[in-house]
Amino acid sequence: FTPDDDDHNQTFKAIFHSGFDPLSFEMLIFDRWGEIIWQSFDHNIGWDGTYNGHKAGGGYDVQDGTYTWPIIFKKTANDEHVQVTGHVNVLR
Repeated sequence: FTPDDDDHNQTFKAIFHSGFDPLSFEMLIFDRWGEIIWQSFDHNIGWDGTYNGHKAGGGYDVQDGTYTWPIIFKKTANDEHVQVTGHVNVLR
């Protein structure tokens, strides 16, 4: 994604249409050293490419690069906990 203040692709977030419990959602962003640089328990809030919170809250921009994300949630159909993991590229 490209968090460069141009109104396009400003955040990276999970998109669910149905089938998950929003009260048991967690998304993390890790840097290449395995440090948690962002965390959310709200599926409506996306990562804006900052470390230590959003820019408005004192965070600062991360470097361009690849970051790892796990998303953990519970399915509503059978209460199964699921973790999916992937990578996201930050390009400014």
